[in-house]
Amino acid sequence: TDLPGGPALVAYAVPAPDTALDTDALRARLAARLPDYQLPAHLVAVAALPLTENGKLDRAALPAPRTAEPAGPGHLPPHDQRTELLCRIFADALGLPGFGPDEDFFERGGHSLSAMSLVGRARTLLDTELSVGDLFTARTPAATAALLRGARGSARSPEPAHLPRPAEPPLSAAQQRLWFLHRLEEEPTAAYNVPIALRLTGTLDERALEQALADLTARHEVLRTVFPEREGRAVQRVLAPDDAPAPLTVRTTTPDALDAALAGAATLPFALERETPLRAALFRVAPEGGAGPRHDVLLLVLHHIAGDEWSVRPLLDDLATALAARSDGSAPRWAALPLQYADHTLRQRTLLGDEADEESEISRQVRYWRDQLAGLPAELPLPVDRPRRPDTGHDGGIVEFALSAEVSAGLRRLASRTGATPFMVAHAALAVLLHRIGGTDDIPVGTLVAGRDDAAVHDLVGFFVNTLVLRTDVGGDPTPAQLVARARAATLDALDHADVPFERLVDLLDVERSLERHPLFQVMLNYQTRTAEGPELGGLGSTPVAVHTHTAKFDLTVTLVQEPGADGVLNGGITYRTGLFDEATVRGIADWYERVLAAFAERPERPVGGIRLLTEDQRHRLLDSWNSAEEPVRALSVAREFAERAAREPDAPAVIDGDRTVPYGELLRDARSLAAPLRAHGVRRGEPVAVLLPRSADLVTAAHAVLQAGGAYLPLDPDHPAARLSAMLDANPPAVLLTDRAHRDLLPDGFDR
Repeated sequence: TDLPGGPALVAYAVPAPDTALDTDALRARLAARLPDYQLPAHLVAVAALPLTENGKLDRAALPAPRTAEPAGPGHLPPHDQRTELLCRIFADALGLPGFGPDEDFFERGGHSLSAMSLVGRARTLLDTELSVGDLFTARTPAATAALLRGARGSARSPEPAHLPRPAEPPLSAAQQRLWFLHRLEEEPTAAYNVPIALRLTGTLDERALEQALADLTARHEVLRTVFPEREGRAVQRVLAPDDAPAPLTVRTTTPDALDAALAGAATLPFALERETPLRAALFRVAPEGGAGPRHDVLLLVLHHIAGDEWSVRPLLDDLATALAARSDGSAPRWAALPLQYADHTLRQRTLLGDEADEESEISRQVRYWRDQLAGLPAELPLPVDRPRRPDTGHDGGIVEFALSAEVSAGLRRLASRTGATPFMVAHAALAVLLHRIGGTDDIPVGTLVAGRDDAAVHDLVGFFVNTLVLRTDVGGDPTPAQLVARARAATLDALDHADVPFERLVDLLDVERSLERHPLFQVMLNYQTRTAEGPELGGLGSTPVAVHTHTAKFDLTVTLVQEPGADGVLNGGITYRTGLFDEATVRGIADWYERVLAAFAERPERPVGGIRLLTEDQRHRLLDSWNSAEEPVRALSVAREFAERAAREPDAPAVIDGDRTVPYGELLRDARSLAAPLRAHGVRRGEPVAVLLPRSADLVTAAHAVLQAGGAYLPLDPDHPAARLSAMLDANPPAVLLTDRAHRDLLPDGFDR
């Protein structure tokens, strides 16, 4: 009764001597005989059942089940934001710190009471009709997400149907966009190279690695596919395993030169028409002179047309299996893949249907995107240092930043409070930043979705990822909590319509194609969870190595990475196109983003309009150092200043009135001549003198005469209504009023001065 998720059924079993308890077999036997609600949440093996002195079961001596440890493969990163939210809901229902997308709710301690709690929270956060019966059917967050997706109309076939395959299958929609960009570039680019580098510990069998790479390409057809053009369209041409070797390049380098060597190898472009999309290089790293420890770094470079971020896990898992087998002198034994990527390409078209059919899944999603992106701004205002040009290119730089443990924890608390994911919090904060620096409320941001809802492709290397546009309205000065709720709604809605290929969206919305800017959005947001160690490769330990390719696909790509460990500190980076931005500019943007994130973490209930992006030093520099217009001024009256100017340049033009030009000397003489009768009429220092004259040289003379006499100039505009003139005179009774014959009739009744 004292388990983290509340009371649960626990089964204790004594295995036969010298054998381990086969929990899977025992659970299957129990499931055949018991209803779901009577199945134990935990199976615990004990050497013997503890007994009391009277020979009865000693319940107090039974060990508590271990509930807090994740179950290995189930703790892989979730594929999308809905799955991540479900992982959090599952964990909260069981009182666990975390929950993997493929972990079984009931095997981790779930029961009918906690299932009801889970379903209630899921209904609220996901706006869905999930039932307890659905949970018993799906059991895992990933399966529950797929079930919910299907309930919204997505036609997903549970079994992979093998459709007739032509000799050269067409490209998938995602591949077509990359192919289009590949052909559009005047020079080959490495912007779509995906480098994977691992530092290896242990003794590597180089021959076994070569064989394992060949096994890998034999297993995944997409790794031995080239993309020739046929009648203006690219096709997939799958090579036989013997015709697509995976050569391993071996190089020697030093620790100081390693980063440059990795970057150089990772940025070599692919000739997709004739070259398979996977390269491998092994770097033997040793200090100069041979003194000191040595190690190896394995670099795999995958072109995006054949793989995505989520392809890295199955690629490395299969490579590890093959390397372990080849190191033992045998071939790898693995289960056959349900599908190959070319099969998925054909199957995807069948599942989504025809756009001409208004009842098809693709038509439903297209209607959503037409409405969602209507009126989207063509370009997001960004503080670029150079104008956009068709030849701006994909050369890139990166500016890194780090958040404190306190801010990182505060952002996770905000996500938990609002029923959101950390990505959604990061998205809301980025929308605020772009709103503040661009002055617009309508903020489109791009992000990626794995596109692996189909279980048949979970372990497949291939390009499944799709690009989504998340559109957020920052208007109304919301609080961070309110804006996170908007970001959550936008993300979940987009995930319900995530099958329309991005390239098709560009066509549907008739977006002007240009090499100057990315269509629909120019800023991309990524959120990642870093693992502390890489996979074990044939008995070798591995740790990831960062590879900087100095390329940029978008104007700005903002990436937040949650580091391993209990505190889960967030680090970040902004990749930018060097053809548009200077490093100092992007450093400033990164600093502003840090301040927005800190404000979200520390003050989630205060409106975002009050977030200060500038430091005190920056405010002083902007308002004072750069924009100060102060000039030293002598303590002289305007009359004295004018008199000195007239003495220096008496013939310089002072007033131009149509064809008439009045020089300084003449204007001063006329003003002094008029000042004398003003004083004679009682004008003293500071007393108002009203002047009722039209815009003219005479008006300037009269104004200066008032100043020469020491009075205070009170202008009256002849075009103003009489009531207005009378009110001004009543509020400021003048000693004298100056006018001409043409305007004396405008004087109020009884005004005789």
